Amino acid sequence: MKKTIRLTESDLHRVVKESVKRILREGGHLYGHYDDGTPFTNSKDMWHGVPGTTFIYHGEWSDPEVWYDNEEINGSELEEYMWEEYKIECQEEGKSASEQEYDNLPMEWFQEKLNDYMYFRFGQQ
Repeated sequence: MKKTIRLTESDLHRVVKESVKRILREGGHLYGHYDDGTPFTNSKDMWHGVPGTTFIYHGEWSDPEVWYDNEEINGSELEEYMWEEYKIECQEEGKSASEQEYDNLPMEWFQEKLNDYMYFRFGQQ
């Protein structure tokens, strides 16, 4: 006996996305290639050099992704969070926030803040 199941477009999108993520995870290849098929090869694929991260750029018309600890993070939202954290630290130290200084912060700073972000967003560290 067949049953008809109705899905909205967003339901279908979610089902496909979660299925693909599960398959890639089980295969041990969590997004191992760029959209054009070229494989990730070196540290330039890491987000701010943080080990265990993968930065995926989809072009200027789509937000980038950051993969970390088997979670997909919107790269634009993550950068906004980091910038706000940096501005708070600057304010506490009585100095002005500088994009140049932010871009040159050590990988350890980004790693610490990323772990905080993961804890608050996903309940993990």
